[in-house]
Amino acid sequence: MTRFKGCYYCMWQQSACDEDTPDTGIRYARSIDGQSWSRPAPVLMADGTPVDGIFEQDPMMLPERRTVGAVHFRPGYQVVPVYTDDPSGVRG
Repeated sequence: MTRFKGCYYCMWQQSACDEDTPDTGIRYARSIDGQSWSRPAPVLMADGTPVDGIFEQDPMMLPERRTVGAVHFRPGYQVVPVYTDDPSGVRG
């Protein structure tokens, strides 16, 4: 969980049973007060589709404000760097 521009953000991966199963999805929620949270929403790729993989590293903001992370994409779970220049860190 982190705080950015007056909001708390929390991101996680979830599945019904076990870890890294085909139904695993990456979700995030945000809150202004840290008590009331938005509904979980998928983290989206640049084309608007949900990330179909598992985050393996916590996203990190670089000094130039780009957010980077690492995802294991299906099939085969090969690790791939991902990034966004969107200040929210959850789109693009």
